[in-house]
This record gives sequence, C-alpha cells and structure tokens, in this order.
Amino acid sequence: MATRLLFVFFMYVFNGIQTEALPQPKLTVNPAVIRETDSVTLNCLTPSSVSQCYYQTLSAGTVRIFSCTQTLTGSELLMMDHQSSPAEVKVKCFYTVQIGDRNVPSPHSDTVSISIHNLPQPDLTVNPAVITETDSVTLNCLTPSSVSQCGYFTLSGRTVRTSSCLQTLTGSELLKMDHQRSPAEVKVKCFYSVQIGDRNARSPDSDKVSITIHSDTNPNKESVSTLTTSVSIKTSPADQGIVETESRRTQRTPSFITTTVSGSEGMKRTESRKSNRSSYHFYHTIPERPTATASKDMIYSMLQAH
Repeated sequence: MATRLLFVFFMYVFNGIQTEALPQPKLTVNPAVIRETDSVTLNCLTPSSVSQCYYQTLSAGTVRIFSCTQTLTGSELLMMDHQSSPAEVKVKCFYTVQIGDRNVPSPHSDTVSISIHNLPQPDLTVNPAVITETDSVTLNCLTPSSVSQCGYFTLSGRTVRTSSCLQTLTGSELLKMDHQRSPAEVKVKCFYSVQIGDRNARSPDSDKVSITIHSDTNPNKESVSTLTTSVSIKTSPADQGIVETESRRTQRTPSFITTTVSGSEGMKRTESRKSNRSSYHFYHTIPERPTATASKDMIYSMLQAH
C-alpha cells in the first residue's frame, strides 16, 4: 500500500515538473481599444508545435478553444465576459501538450485588457466657412454631454490639437496646423475620448469639414482717384466758347481709367432760357499718378457748341 501511494506521489510530481517545464505563452492583442462592431486579433505565442489555444476571460471565467491567432469582435468578447459596453475585458491564454495519455496545460499568460465601447460619432460644424488669415472661425464638435474636451486635426498636417469642444481659431492658426499658406482649403476632423478602465477609449472621427482661408492683402489692388470736372460754356455768336474747368479729386479704386457719361453725345446739358450759358458735367476715374503723356496744367480748351 505504501509503495502504491509513493508511486502516485511521484506521478503528480513528475506531471508538475512537466507542466512547469512548458514555457509560458505570451498574449498580445491588437488593437486594445475597439467598438462593439470592430475586431481585435488575439495572438497567443506558443511553441511552434502547438496549434490550438485556450482563452479565458477573468470576470466570467469562460474558457474558449480557438486558434492561437484568433480574431474576435467586441460583441463576442462582451458575450464571453457577460458584460455590456462600455467595458474592459481582461483575457488570459494557455495551451496544452499531449504527454502520454494526458493533455498537460501550460502556465497561463499574463493578463491583457481590451477596452470595448460604443461611442457615437461626433458632428463637427464650422462658422464661417470662408475667412482671412486674421479672421476667426468657431469649430463646434458635438459630443455626448459628459465630454468636455475634444481633439481636432487637419488632414494634411495631421497635427492634433486638444481643447474645448467649442473652439475658436484664427485662419493663421489653422494654416499653421495644416502646414499650408494662404490661399488654402483646410480640412478638419474632430474626435473625443472616454476613460474606460485604465485606458482612454477614442470615439470615431467626425466627417471632415472644409475651411477656405484667403490672404488679408491683395497684391493686385491699386488705389486711384476720381476726378469730377464741371465745364461751363458761354456761346458766342460764332457758336464758339471758352471752356472753364474746375476739378476736385476723391480717393477711389481700381487701377484703370473708366469714364461715366450721361445724356446725348456723352454730355448732360442744361440750358437756361435767360442766357446762352450751357453746363456740361464729365465724370472720370483716373489713376492716383497721372500717365507720363497727360498734360500737367491744362485749364482751358476749345469746344465747338452744338
């Protein structure tokens, strides 16, 4: 009897030594933060001769047999762990080796955590959508009420800026984030994060919105002056007269000369029955600096009366 008990004792010791001799697997997950509909890959690193692995969730203690490289959805992990999102599912893995007529289990891997959420997509609005470099634009990242901070990033620059979910930025700041110069179209997205367990779960990105940014100055802009000329004509019996002119200048735009006339034959004529005096009004827009061919001091000219 004593011999038989000693034999059983040595068998357990032998099996224990064999179990301890098996290398501990290493469990990795990618990604570690997912939504319910997303997938996560669990990779239980084992000796090359092992083809099947065991996965165990810590909360429910459920053990499933899968391939040592297994892909599961967030919903499947939640079902295994008897949880609902948002949740943190903790998983271990191990494997078995056939020794004689027994399957000897390996040590368990270290615990890894998978954060599962069902965060809604934020909605990003901007106002106004067309600005200059010095103008400001308001970005509003619409999120659940519990969220106070949001992340903004531009598609070209990929620079992430964390701030209030209602944020005001200048055109220059957006150009700097996007590594661009005006004129440019800056495309922006936003997101937010929620703490789940010891991790920050990131929401889906919002749809992109575009902001058009123009330069503050226009290099083609030139200042000009407007010259208003009043012409008085006193007719003579010979139907000729001397033109007297008075002029004044006022600041206007642009860089080319235009002429605005009204009335018959480019003039508006007012006649007085009591005198032979007629009035003509000319309206010209001329550059700030006259052309080289323009006369400098012309005051009088001859005009044939009609």
